[in-house]
Amino acid sequence: MTITTLSIHEGKDSVSSNHPEKDVEEEPTIEEVATLEQTAERIPLAAWLLILCQLFEGFTYFGTYTILQNYIQFPMPTGDSKQAGAFGGGRQLATAVTMSYSCLCNLSPIILAIIIDQFWGKYKTLCIASVLYIVGLIILVLTSIPMSVNAGAGLPGLLCALFFMGIAAGGFRTTVSPFMAEQYTRKTLVVKDYKGKKKIINPQMTIQSMFSWCYWATNAGSLTAKIITPTVEKYHSFWLAYLITLMTIPGCIIILLIGRRRYIRVPPVGSIIVRAFRITWRAIKNRWKLGPIPNDILQTINPFVIVVFVPIFDKIIYPTLRKCKIIQSPIARMTCGFIISGSGIAWTAFIQHLIYSTGPNFNYATKPCLTCQKYNNITVAWQIPSYFLLAIGEILAAITGIEYSYTNAPKSMKSIVMSFFLCTKAFGSILNLSLVPVTTDPQVLWMYTSQASATFVIGIIFYIVLRNHEEKRIPVEQSIRKESILSVARLE
Repeated sequence: MTITTLSIHEGKDSVSSNHPEKDVEEEPTIEEVATLEQTAERIPLAAWLLILCQLFEGFTYFGTYTILQNYIQFPMPTGDSKQAGAFGGGRQLATAVTMSYSCLCNLSPIILAIIIDQFWGKYKTLCIASVLYIVGLIILVLTSIPMSVNAGAGLPGLLCALFFMGIAAGGFRTTVSPFMAEQYTRKTLVVKDYKGKKKIINPQMTIQSMFSWCYWATNAGSLTAKIITPTVEKYHSFWLAYLITLMTIPGCIIILLIGRRRYIRVPPVGSIIVRAFRITWRAIKNRWKLGPIPNDILQTINPFVIVVFVPIFDKIIYPTLRKCKIIQSPIARMTCGFIISGSGIAWTAFIQHLIYSTGPNFNYATKPCLTCQKYNNITVAWQIPSYFLLAIGEILAAITGIEYSYTNAPKSMKSIVMSFFLCTKAFGSILNLSLVPVTTDPQVLWMYTSQASATFVIGIIFYIVLRNHEEKRIPVEQSIRKESILSVARLE
């Protein structure tokens, strides 16, 4: 009896803190849990502000990262050349720098997570990260002016700017998602009347929807940036493209200041990273043709697909899967993400095979002469399915992974666990660095083939290792149902 009363009071306290309106809400009975439709709740305004903040950061990060390869690889255009560039450092240097930057962005959260949990907290971290972004972008804009590049300041300035921006990106990535999720405080199922029809509000579905829209915002910013900055880079200059991203990031500071009295701020509770490592160890023990369109604008397909399909998954596909009782668990969704992503890379390998099977240069074992056609006769449109499949796989695996990291982490380890999840991207960048020697023709085919094979194998291993763990997890609704049954039995 006492247990039931505490459960009801906790649920109502959660309702009153987030929802001051006087709607009639009550805990569901056993029959209601079994029969009523379950739905997500309206996302709080404070969470929407942070999602908008994520959109601005996504525009800034991808706006700079997308044109980085051309900025380093190609020289400044002269004569009839239309290829935008600055340093002329070649493909390998450009790939090494971009992958190192990606590594920094995804490794820095590990150190930052300790500082966040011990000293700063999430709100202060976002403010500091925004300032670091501005400092790095100012350096990048000033050193990307042709006069600065000709004076030799371009590369040192770029590396310095990337350092500041890498730390800033790490701060955003490890903080925005959990801080957004903290703005929603309901923990228990509740019955609410929707236009005369009773429905059960499921907090887990709301959290899933919040993370989906946060990821949508990142890719909406990415899509916009990947259209704007490559176009500006090609038809005007790199410095103007970087200036556009610099003008965007202050929007994050404005949003943080506007909502400072509205945000729910969980104070730092101290880092327990040593204990986290011990727990992790025990768990392991027991168990790339020129034309009017810039060459790098093809990357817009991925964020475009995500921007279009995240709402479709959230409102149509996931509810349908729940009704059919298939692919419901996070582990199953992430495994499907691995398989679909592997299919996308396999398609890329197939396209590379088509390229090497097409004239006039075939596999580029001998370089084409300067007066000859430099490209094989195959349309770039063949690459579109790859970007589409990778984007769908990203929706299933990456978004679910972020959600799973947050919901399964203890309160004092939210930033730490999120940083570990982001660290996997850093390991991916390190693996890409090791593949730099084979990013030349004709070895690229085997690189794609090995990546596709590895993705399939890892996806299978991932499911085999974690499926039993998923079976042991009790969903929110089942937990409440069992608690209710226990309470009724005691009353009887």
